[in-house]
Amino acid sequence: DGVKIVSFTRLDKAEEKRYKYLHFTMEDNPSLSERVKERYRRMYEGVFYKRFIEGLWVRAEGIIYTTFANNKEKFLIKHDYTDEEHKQDLWFINCGIDFGNNKSSHTFVATGFTYNFKKVVFLKAVKVSRSLTPKELDNEFKKFVEIIYAKYKKTFNVRCDSAETTLINGFKLACVEKNLFFCDVMNARKSPINERIHLVCRLFGEGRIEIVESECPDLINALETAVWDDKHAGE
Repeated sequence: DGVKIVSFTRLDKAEEKRYKYLHFTMEDNPSLSERVKERYRRMYEGVFYKRFIEGLWVRAEGIIYTTFANNKEKFLIKHDYTDEEHKQDLWFINCGIDFGNNKSSHTFVATGFTYNFKKVVFLKAVKVSRSLTPKELDNEFKKFVEIIYAKYKKTFNVRCDSAETTLINGFKLACVEKNLFFCDVMNARKSPINERIHLVCRLFGEGRIEIVESECPDLINALETAVWDDKHAGE
């Protein structure tokens, strides 16, 4: 009668619908070398590893960044790339702004990149109350970017959650009024959440993420406890 591909969310009705369940893994593909398979294994973790590497029909629920949650000390660093040993390694910096909703705070994150993108380094992350007025939020933004510039002496881009146009325009105006010539405020390109999670998982798997422990306590907690919920995947 032909073959019908069934989504993950329909698997629980397989017996009722008389679907046939076929289980394949990478090992069933003779065209893949061991080197290629090992590269793919490093690209995924947690439930995504079970799906894409082990070929299991599992719901994408549970801790997302299991590599970090299970061994976070591997990714935490004490220095902040201002010491003599490391400051020459820092290539450039981006600052990301995530505007919170009614239940969460705004978040500012400064991310450094070493030469040739060898490492992605979370340099500083702060949470800012959602209850602030736009003017107060502008002041918090100004304070954050001035701290980053004073510490690292590098110009940088600021990428903002593109949904909040009014607040972004306020940041741009604050930069002009305060002569913050060292940063350029723009909308962020927001790719699908699965792609963003996949990228971070892959970086963790390849050991290419570092987090300045003393400057990112809230970010560390967020990465360690992030949980995927299919019901809210698009939020």
